[in-house]
Amino acid sequence: MPLNNAKVYSYLTQFLKGNKDYTAIQLSWVSLLPMQLEALMKLLVKKKTLYHLDLSWNNMVETRDTKKYVHSFVNSLRKLIMKSRIFHLDLTGMQLGSNVHRLVEPLRNCLNICSLHLSNNAIPPEIKFYLDRALKIPPEQYL
Repeated sequence: MPLNNAKVYSYLTQFLKGNKDYTAIQLSWVSLLPMQLEALMKLLVKKKTLYHLDLSWNNMVETRDTKKYVHSFVNSLRKLIMKSRIFHLDLTGMQLGSNVHRLVEPLRNCLNICSLHLSNNAIPPEIKFYLDRALKIPPEQYL
């Protein structure tokens, strides 16, 4: 069942608010809407124990209607990367596009991140180049 169902989404937010001990969240392929992802990210950024976050294949395409949610989501994601101990981050297929450039500095300064997945995000070539250089990715492993 897709999580754009209001009742299921409500259960998920209540779980995240009430549970203090989770270290991994995997919400891949759950059809979250941009406004729901943005609200969930605001909850997740408060958790210092989060080590593994998978939001892959939830669509964050920026349109006129979703722009504020996408920007707020990326801002919260930046905070999460900077403040938490996250070592695995999967954003595959989220269609973040050029918004990925706003994640470069936090990722470069994050000492914990071991696994980062950004494939299928329609990242423009100039941002891929900047990301590869900033993260010191060897040429044979370029995006």
